[in-house]
This record gives sequence, structure tokens and C-alpha cells, in this order.
Amino acid sequence: MHIIFDFLETITEWIRPYTKDIGMAQVATLLVIYGDSLNTMIKKSIAEFHVIMRFAIYVIICAFGYGALTVTASESYTHFLSDLRPEIFPFVVVGGFLFIAFLAQRVKHI
Repeated sequence: MHIIFDFLETITEWIRPYTKDIGMAQVATLLVIYGDSLNTMIKKSIAEFHVIMRFAIYVIICAFGYGALTVTASESYTHFLSDLRPEIFPFVVVGGFLFIAFLAQRVKHI
């Protein structure tokens, strides 16, 4: 059993320096998967506005809203990953990517 924990700790030591990149990759991938749904919802909610107002709102949401969401969510997720014990960390990282692949398959991105 001690050998397994040592192995998991070694894997965690290899992966841990990339925690910020992993968090950003997972959050960005989720936004890619659900971006169309979010954009459709935004378009429907601003459909009655004047064309210039719709354009401005859409640009602000896409430029600043998605950027802020990506930065905020990835920082929170990175903080969550950083607090994990070494024995759990590799499973959460791999499980996160597998879960995102499952979600992508459900919305027909795969």
C-alpha cells in the first residue's frame, strides 16, 4: 500500500507544476463546449434591443464576460486543485478531463 502512495505522490510531483495550466485548460474547454448555448441564451435575451445596443452588449459579454469568467473560474479551480492531497490529485485531474470528454460527447462535440 505504501508503494501505491509513493507512486501517486511521484505522479503528483510531476503534474503539480502545471496545475494552473490544467485549471485553465479545463475551464476553457467547458466554455468551448457550452459557449454556443450561452451565446444562444444571450441572443434571445437581447433580441428586442436596437441593433447597435445588441452589438455592444454582445461584444462586451464576449470580450469581457467570457474573459472574466475564464480567469475567475480557472483561478478558483486551480486553488481547489492546489489544496488536494497528493494521493487524490492525479485522480481528480484525470477524472476532470474524462468528465469534460463525457460532457462534450453528450452535446455532440465528439
